[in-house]
Amino acid sequence: MTPADEVSKLSVSSSAQNTSYFCNMIPNFGSTSPSRKLTGRKRPRASNNEICSEDEMASLVAAELNKLTFQERETVYEEVHAIGATDHQNQISDEEMQRLINQTREHIATTRRNKQAYNRAVFLNPEYVDSDHFLSLFVIGEKLVPLNAAKKVIDHFAIKAELFAPHLLAKKITFQDLDEEDQRSLLSGSYQAVGTDLAGRTVVMGCPCHEYKTVDNQVRALWYILSKIVADKSTRKKGLVFLYYVSSALSNDNGHIDMYLKASSVQKALPLVVKGFHFCYEHEIFRPIMSAMQMVIGNRMRLRFRSHYGSTVEINYSLQTFGIPGSIFPFERNGKLSLDKFRNYLTTVIQQEGEEEVKNGDTIFCPTSVDVLLGRGRHPQEHLGNLNLAELVDAHTGTYASIPKKGKKELHMSIVRSVQGQGGRFLKRGPRGEGWEVVGDEVAIDKVRNRFREAISKETKKT
Repeated sequence: MTPADEVSKLSVSSSAQNTSYFCNMIPNFGSTSPSRKLTGRKRPRASNNEICSEDEMASLVAAELNKLTFQERETVYEEVHAIGATDHQNQISDEEMQRLINQTREHIATTRRNKQAYNRAVFLNPEYVDSDHFLSLFVIGEKLVPLNAAKKVIDHFAIKAELFAPHLLAKKITFQDLDEEDQRSLLSGSYQAVGTDLAGRTVVMGCPCHEYKTVDNQVRALWYILSKIVADKSTRKKGLVFLYYVSSALSNDNGHIDMYLKASSVQKALPLVVKGFHFCYEHEIFRPIMSAMQMVIGNRMRLRFRSHYGSTVEINYSLQTFGIPGSIFPFERNGKLSLDKFRNYLTTVIQQEGEEEVKNGDTIFCPTSVDVLLGRGRHPQEHLGNLNLAELVDAHTGTYASIPKKGKKELHMSIVRSVQGQGGRFLKRGPRGEGWEVVGDEVAIDKVRNRFREAISKETKKT
């Protein structure tokens, strides 16, 4: 199936629907949001129902601005109004960047909190997790501060582990890694890069024109599209601007804020250099929701938050004063979202993913959930494929001792074939610890035989 076919297959039932609600556009972690668990930041005190009034929010922003130096305030103003674009990467030498990357590694090594997902990712694919390129994205995203970059790397894997299957933790997420509902949500175009502003920064637009089965479908689609945008060299250098464009009238429900947190956590997990956040709405009912959104996005983004109220024409004129041309918006004359350009973009991305897979050849960089991993330690034992093997072995442990030698060999081989029949492979570390490689049947049988010994030994100790 060609990349174009992959996109068109789901397009029929993914047509844009302006009747969708904003509460569906912005996903939710609820009371256990990673953004709450991981950042450790306290939310500003709010009035009843945790929604600040406009005056309270204005006072909060003014107080935060007063804490900045004159130069810092000027930087905020220039970034929001698309006056120039700071290139953090080109301000330092390659040697200095390498020094910052090494410092980031040191901070990660000395951090103890919340590292389970990170450690798991290192075990599965250290070449990906510890590569200079991967770490440099976070160094740039955190304005060349290694300590902050280290924290964000750890948060990245913690949040990723909550969204994706374990075997996807230590690899780039591709279109094929998304399930059908994730893909359907992605193809609805609710989040997409629509062009650049006058400073050459990528503009990412979210709009309530999509469909999905669960909130996590939308969040995984958001992760996918943002990770592709971050991979763009120009975006890494100049940063990006977020724009939420809402045209549906909604009920005033505080649940919208909790639903926003999950999407917000994705943005916090990825190395994004966000220079501006524009909230566009056509109904006054969004005013308290807008203030509450400002309350949860953090002080840096709060200072770069701008709202635009009015008709579509009025909003477009207002955005132009911030360097965002109205011509970039993919709306048709009837007000619906045009998806042709976006789906052509996705077709190109999927094709590039296929070419990269062919280039990698037989090298296995990240095991799947049905693979059995050879080696000692906690991580191989906790791998899902190894746990499945343990269940197969445990099912025969009670009668294993009474089976004749020839029968045991046949049992070992049948278990190996059972794993392989499910698409699993028996893998060991490649040369110099790089990647994984498939072992032969004899080595796989030894793994099964050793697993029986361990299971019987445990049973003996119990009795």
